Amino acid sequence: VKTAVDRALELLASKLNSKGQIDTGNVSAPPSPELNAQVIVALTELGRNPATDIQFTKDGKTLIDGLATFYTGSGFAHAEGGEYNRMATEQAFYAMVACKRLEAGEKSLYDMTVDRAVKYAISVSETENGTVTPSAVTAAEGTTITLTVQPAIGYQLQKLTVNGTELTANEEGVYAFDMPAAEVVITAVFVRINDPAKAVADAITALIVTEADKATLEQIEAIESAYKALSDEQKLTVENYIDLQNRIAQFEDLLAEAKAEAKLELVETVSELEQDSYSKENWLKIQRLYSAALSDLSAASYTEMVEAILDDALYDIKKVPKGKELTVTFRLIGDGLHDNGTEDHEEYVTWIPTTTYKMPAGSTMYDVFTEAMEEFGLGQKGASNGYVESITAPDCLGEFDNGVNSGWMYTVNGDHPGTGLTTCDLEDGDIIIWHYVDDYIEEERTSSSVYYYRWLEARDISPESYIKNKLGKILSVGKHGSVKPDAIKLSDIGKTVTFTFKPDEGYKVRNVIIDGDAKGSITSYTYRNLRYDSRIVVEFEKKEAVSFTDVAENSWYYDDVRFVVENGLMGGTSEDTFSPDLSMTRAMLVTVLYRMEGQPAVSGSSTFADVAPGQYYTDAVLWAAKHGIVGGYDEDTFGTNDNITREQMAVILYRYAEHEGYDLNGGN
Repeated sequence: VKTAVDRALELLASKLNSKGQIDTGNVSAPPSPELNAQVIVALTELGRNPATDIQFTKDGKTLIDGLATFYTGSGFAHAEGGEYNRMATEQAFYAMVACKRLEAGEKSLYDMTVDRAVKYAISVSETENGTVTPSAVTAAEGTTITLTVQPAIGYQLQKLTVNGTELTANEEGVYAFDMPAAEVVITAVFVRINDPAKAVADAITALIVTEADKATLEQIEAIESAYKALSDEQKLTVENYIDLQNRIAQFEDLLAEAKAEAKLELVETVSELEQDSYSKENWLKIQRLYSAALSDLSAASYTEMVEAILDDALYDIKKVPKGKELTVTFRLIGDGLHDNGTEDHEEYVTWIPTTTYKMPAGSTMYDVFTEAMEEFGLGQKGASNGYVESITAPDCLGEFDNGVNSGWMYTVNGDHPGTGLTTCDLEDGDIIIWHYVDDYIEEERTSSSVYYYRWLEARDISPESYIKNKLGKILSVGKHGSVKPDAIKLSDIGKTVTFTFKPDEGYKVRNVIIDGDAKGSITSYTYRNLRYDSRIVVEFEKKEAVSFTDVAENSWYYDDVRFVVENGLMGGTSEDTFSPDLSMTRAMLVTVLYRMEGQPAVSGSSTFADVAPGQYYTDAVLWAAKHGIVGGYDEDTFGTNDNITREQMAVILYRYAEHEGYDLNGGN
């Protein structure tokens, strides 16, 4: 492990440029604070100080100096000279915290536990007519805790207890106690003073309004609440109540003045903006921010709220980017689930075909990505955090699903930007391709790799067109006939489907080929577990006209004669005659059944004296006798040329049906 770590450090140190930046030399991943931060954190985990490490110093510049080159004055930019970037700032601060902890002798960034004494909770039970605020909400044993006690106007503290024990003020009038080795519950009881009206009058006298801030508002509200609690008789004794009304009027005047100044600044800021400098969407956004801020300012209760509303509005308005609409194209290329990275890969598939989007100026990759996901009904996880973990369409395909180096990436104009989608700003004309990779190392390494940018092999067509194209390859039907079903549906995949082949009038099925295996002239086929790579080819051919002179085309048996001849079940009695009126012999019937069976190979010789070797019926009789389909009159005589009787035919056909396994239990 040490050897591997040392080699890794040597490689990283070799990438340090004269500014102290980690520079891989890859234009798709230029120097960034994230790269420096990752190396800084790694060094601190090894107990090495990046600010003084000789191995990571070049031309007097350290990794810390390199990190500083990305500082903007208010944070860190993703690229040198760029604008503030939240992700870059977070990574930079992680690195600085790691260094600080190392220098302070504290545990590393990934072990931020601190050995400290046990702290116990401090809580205040619900009180009325006053408040009690402890100096801490948790504390270790022996810590001194002070309590700030504030009775409401017209009330005074009667009793204060800590875990049931009464607490009194010390000589300076401060309530304090030492924290025990247990949780603490503080309870206070406030009671009315003898002359609450005088307390209200004193509070009015003490009220000085110089600002319309939150603290002054809370004083006014407390006095008003105490005054309302007085009886009518007591209220008459508060002779300076008119002064409270005057103080309230002063407060409202000061607040109105603050609101007016804030609104004026807001109006002036917006009036200085040029509408033509913004896209329609962004100008509407500014108007919405402006209107909302005016409404919020009117409803503000004190000056701090006014200032916060104004600051937020100005920041949001100034942040709206100038410029007209951006036109970009977006495409998403997915993959199927499989194991072992590139080894088991079949093909990449376009999930979203190239689509043009009009985006407001200042839009990011996140904006167009989420718009495309919504338009095409795809689900995703992680985009809002700057890194897409998975996309669902409808199967979920995520990071590491197809191997340790698999996951989602994107290119802009052919290059991987090397930044999260929330911080990747779009430019007019950008060509965006989101894609899955089974192994980003192999598929992005070099143009000489057989895997280089392999996702671009996917056809730029919609998923519907892709599926239609894939399904269309399963069934191939020749001319002069049809097949039912005539088209494969997506729902058929994985199912058992029975295909029926119907030739046109005057034609017949020549051959049916199932996945390269010729099935011959069949009229139907049941395919179990139909797949995308299943292949069914159906061929038709013209029926040959019957050439026998004794079989007229208008005779009732014409089609039957043509069927048995075309399928090799029977032949003519000569080249020109079929002899349709000739009686069928026992040898003829057995031969027809034998040919229907496919003329399987037979061995041995017949025991019947009237079945000579080498005759057209010899093998048929051997086969039929062997399988019990037919027997002779006796051990020596088959009755080869005897006409078949109806009863003999019935028995022979019944035995043949038994041999074929047909259902013979009643019915037709």
